[in-house]
Formats: sequence, structure tokens, C-alpha cells
Amino acid sequence: MIFVNSMRSLSEAVPLDFYSLKYPKPKEVFQDPGENLGQLLMGDKLQNSKYVFKVNQNTTCSTSAVKLGENDVGDFIKAINSKYRVHMMYEMMDLLAVHATNDSNVEVHLSSYRKG
Repeated sequence: MIFVNSMRSLSEAVPLDFYSLKYPKPKEVFQDPGENLGQLLMGDKLQNSKYVFKVNQNTTCSTSAVKLGENDVGDFIKAINSKYRVHMMYEMMDLLAVHATNDSNVEVHLSSYRKG
């Protein structure tokens, strides 16, 4: 199961709950019961997601869509402009995003991905 964490921004002090934006939700959203004091102080909030990670299986891409209203689109735009990043975990390990830099010999591995 893929867990999602609170979204953080380099320009904003307050983390956003992942589901404060209209992402597709599983039928039942539950919070990780293993939270400790450090997670609470940092604003971490691990929750289950609708995303699935399968190893060594040939699968086709599946989509999960929700209808966005005008306010929902505005919320996403604000999060993108505020440079919020999404953090996901699998088996309590950060999932990494790989970004190429201007120098094609260098790759940067990030433990989150940018909105937008």
C-alpha cells in the first residue's frame, strides 16, 4: 500500500493535508496509527491512498479521476504556485522522483515531487 504524507512547501510554513486537495480517495481513509511525537511536531500525517505499487508484474496504466469544480482547480493552482511537494511512502520508505539537471550526466533524487 502506498501512503501519502502531508504536503510541504519551501515558501509556506504550514503543511497541507494530502486530501485537502481533491485527490482520488480510497473507500476508507485511515491514518497511520504509528505516529510518534516527532511526526506530530513536524506536521506529518501518513494516510492510505488509492495508489498501488506492484513489483515484477506486467500491468497497464490505470487512472483514477475525480471531477474538479472551479474552487478545486483554484486550490490546486494555489498549491502549485506555493511550491507544495507531495510525499509518498511504500513500506515506510520514501518513494523517489528522479530529475535530470542541465548537465545530462547528473541526476537528482528527491523524496517528493512538485505539484504541477
